[in-house]
Amino acid sequence: MSEIKSVGTMQLIDNYDALKYYPTGVEGDLAPMLHGEHLSSHAMIIPPGFYPPHSHPMELLIICVKGSCDIFQGDGSVRGVMNPGSVALVPPNAEIGQEIHGPEPCQILVMVAPTVRTREEFVAMLDKASV
Repeated sequence: MSEIKSVGTMQLIDNYDALKYYPTGVEGDLAPMLHGEHLSSHAMIIPPGFYPPHSHPMELLIICVKGSCDIFQGDGSVRGVMNPGSVALVPPNAEIGQEIHGPEPCQILVMVAPTVRTREEFVAMLDKASV
């Protein structure tokens, strides 16, 4: 399992694929990554399927690293395709959904600002939910 290392005042993960992933119960599996004073991050593996719009009170930066997905707003009439290397900036409280057209899952990295909890709080919440 990849661990978070301290490099001076920085944090480093050698391989985010080796992190512990937790089932979200909604849209695939999630692995907490790095959390700072104003920014947090996690990796997600989202299986093929339709995931209805939802919103978050914070700004999101989403980077597609494997697979592809449609990302859409509201009723789905505003839609874009994310492929490896695609980056989306989602404003706070914007409703977004995803549709992954199989057979492979879509893997994304998500940066969240401002952060809403520490990494330890995030892991504890996911541990409790997966029991």
